[in-house]
Amino acid sequence: MKKFLIVIITMCSVCHLLYAKKLQVSVSIPPLSFFVQGIAKSRADIHIIVPQNKNAETYEPSFKDMQTLANSDIFIGIGMPFENIWLPKILKANKQQNTLEIVMLHEDLDKKDQMHLWLSIENAREITNIITIALASKDPQNASFYAENAKEIYRALESLEQRIKSHLEKMPHKDFIVFHPLFDEAAAEYGLIEHALEQHGKTYGMKEILSLADFGKKAGIKKVFAESNNKDIATLAKTMGAKVILINPMSSDYIKDVESIFSEISKSYE
Repeated sequence: MKKFLIVIITMCSVCHLLYAKKLQVSVSIPPLSFFVQGIAKSRADIHIIVPQNKNAETYEPSFKDMQTLANSDIFIGIGMPFENIWLPKILKANKQQNTLEIVMLHEDLDKKDQMHLWLSIENAREITNIITIALASKDPQNASFYAENAKEIYRALESLEQRIKSHLEKMPHKDFIVFHPLFDEAAAEYGLIEHALEQHGKTYGMKEILSLADFGKKAGIKKVFAESNNKDIATLAKTMGAKVILINPMSSDYIKDVESIFSEISKSYE
């Protein structure tokens, strides 16, 4: 009888996990969905506001986006410029303003002036922790479930970090060139030196292109990196006799794509 009772209790616990109302979680950009999915698994429906093929810094939310946000339990942002415009709209659109939890990762990480924070593995660990706490605060009955799943992400990040270090060990020098500065913190973690043509919207011209091209040519850099091809990065690459390599820091396939990016960076001199 005792064993039978334990089975019933266990089954009830499983049933609660399976049939309890799912959390509705909206994230501003695709990479954040990786963390929510890994921690919440089937306990949450995840809505990515900015499509992977759109520019996150210029994207305007649609009516459908606002409806989605209005029915979300949690919104997770990371400090992209457009979020400053969105936030008042998100609050206004939410039907139950007191229940929408807004998590701004750059504020929790105390890095308001920095972008692309998720490309740093150390930041990724903190992001995992912050999202785990946010999910547990909305769904305390499954707090231990979220905590256990977070451990899987920590292990995956540790393995990723070791693989990245293995890739970068092959680099003869630590300088690399990108169009847009994506790796401020991530580069520092591995002793890399990032040289970017575009500096967070600041004006540049042919003088800057030629100067960076001259540096790259003297350094022996054979590849430059960009999120999309454009005439300026093409001119830079051509001038220094290098090739443009497209990278995607906005992918929801976080582990695969972050490793791929650093693997490509490690081949800058090949």
